[in-house]
Amino acid sequence: STVTMEAWGVEFKPNMDWNHAFAAAPANIIPRMFCGIRPVEPGFKRFIVDPQPGNVESFSFRIPTLKGEIKLEWSKDKKLLTVPENSEAVYQGKTLTAGIHELD
Repeated sequence: STVTMEAWGVEFKPNMDWNHAFAAAPANIIPRMFCGIRPVEPGFKRFIVDPQPGNVESFSFRIPTLKGEIKLEWSKDKKLLTVPENSEAVYQGKTLTAGIHELD
């Protein structure tokens, strides 16, 4: 399957395997693609929120940043985004400052 190695080489970890997907791929894809949270400036001082949940009816997501925790709660009835202090989010072209925001 050759997704992600557990170490740089067998000399560093003799019992390593080539199927260590949860060390890298989902930890990167879920925040960036599924939840749509991507930094625009270093340290998430400014970030984009563009969720692509497809058929998923609801999810809750938290990502730690240097500025604090970004939280996104998503369902068909309620969409809440928490923007940490000293950060700004961009959602559908609108800038959202620190605090809890109900998204359309």
